[in-house]
Amino acid sequence: MTEINPTCRFCRKTLTIPIPDDERLGAMVVKLSANACCDRCADFRRWWRDTTDAMQAITFQLTSDKSNELRARVRGMVERMCTGMVQKAEDYYLMHGLQPYVPEFVACIMDHPDKVKWQAKLFLDRVAAMAYEVHHRPRPATITLPANQNA
Repeated sequence: MTEINPTCRFCRKTLTIPIPDDERLGAMVVKLSANACCDRCADFRRWWRDTTDAMQAITFQLTSDKSNELRARVRGMVERMCTGMVQKAEDYYLMHGLQPYVPEFVACIMDHPDKVKWQAKLFLDRVAAMAYEVHHRPRPATITLPANQNA
């Protein structure tokens, strides 16, 4: 059994995937390895998808019934879910200080309850861009001063 070493499509971590000796099955594994991702990224993406699905199901009630009591109850649930999503995004992207964005995230979702997945994707894309900027910021060039030649 041989191995291939594709990279995770999200974090670019090198993976090791064994290829079976069967030629057709091996060819299929090689083809599918282009979409491979590590366990950490897969767990986060799965959790994020499940949470946005649950949030969409909760906010779907607001499209038919706009009573203040229901709106307040849904808002409380959305706030708790958004706080968890922000915390999970901080852990995944190795950042901190995103908690002040929770009220803005909640307001966007409450304003457009039919576009929960789109709002969540926009939020995650913005966090990913901020993380990229923080973690891949170009380092300042080091300046080497010439040695004092008069000494």
